[in-house]
Amino acid sequence: MSQKYIILYISLVLFAWLSKAETTSDCLACFHGQCLNQICVCNQGYTGVDCSLAINITISTVIPSYDCTNQCKNGYCDTGYCQCSKGFNGDRCENSVGNIYTNTTLSQDASIGFNFTNVLITSKPYSIRESDSNNNTVTYTLLEGSLFQRNNNQYLYRIGGASLQINYVDSKNGTYTLGNQNIPVEYGNVIAEITVSNWTFQSSLNYLQVEFYTEWDKIASAPCGLIDTTVVSDIPTELPPYLYLSNIFGSLFTQYINFIILDVRVAYADIESYQANSSSIYQRINLPYFDDSVSHVVLYKAYNSLSNNSCESNTTSTTGFPTSTSTTSDTSTTGTSDSSNLKSKSIVMISIFVLLTLIATQL
Repeated sequence: MSQKYIILYISLVLFAWLSKAETTSDCLACFHGQCLNQICVCNQGYTGVDCSLAINITISTVIPSYDCTNQCKNGYCDTGYCQCSKGFNGDRCENSVGNIYTNTTLSQDASIGFNFTNVLITSKPYSIRESDSNNNTVTYTLLEGSLFQRNNNQYLYRIGGASLQINYVDSKNGTYTLGNQNIPVEYGNVIAEITVSNWTFQSSLNYLQVEFYTEWDKIASAPCGLIDTTVVSDIPTELPPYLYLSNIFGSLFTQYINFIILDVRVAYADIESYQANSSSIYQRINLPYFDDSVSHVVLYKAYNSLSNNSCESNTTSTTGFPTSTSTTSDTSTTGTSDSSNLKSKSIVMISIFVLLTLIATQL
């Protein structure tokens, strides 16, 4: 075989390999997101396997709002939520707070952290479980070992053929819209958008449980002595379930919104809460059967303390939500770098193919 045909053969082999590498990274469709390793990672505000569903879409099915009538102690009731006056927070605006805490950190394990001087509070997705109608476990997966990819403030888990995506979003003043719910937020609050897609249920009677785990330093040392963190966890019938942690340095108010986007409609999800010990607690969101995807949100509202004593927090307020701040030394590959590597490889391979073809034509 002549050198010309050998070079042409090598060129065709390289071109075929390149074509395969490109197509295996493509999604069938990705309308409002980025295709990463055959999974459509949705942009903020969108969900679904192909990122075609807007999370803030107006759904025709109207679900009654929460009822906060005559319950807002330092604010007013608006569409089922207490709009708190400045300096107050809580589901009934019952807690006095200082400035908004904005030194939030994100770790490689998808945990979100709030460090009030010597007191660290962290919360993260913990597990996903399918249960039957008798509450028996069908499948159970710890999410810690299922983290597939991180792309800035987006985390993607792979559970078999299904995926769980978490987007941490920096909120703005005003409201966050989920279906027909207008949820009050402030600048500096953090919204966790959670979407489960492509889950294959063993039965249409089964349901999913997405579990969050929150832990904190119960007793910590400070220049003025030992400090204690108190916890209040409540699942009221008329307001969203919440978790409230506070000490002399600051407080964290976490709302688990139990209105969800189930495929293309608004639905209601039950919330369960149980405290593992004096410094940790689990929150379970029970998600009913769905065909395509389900989305829900968790709101993190952190505030510095009002006090100005010798134990005043040394945290300083910054503007905006820090991007991809990591509290670990792990430098895992992000989706952005994967995409860049693929493009660089494509350019190199195409260049080699063209060069070899030109050489072959000269022989």
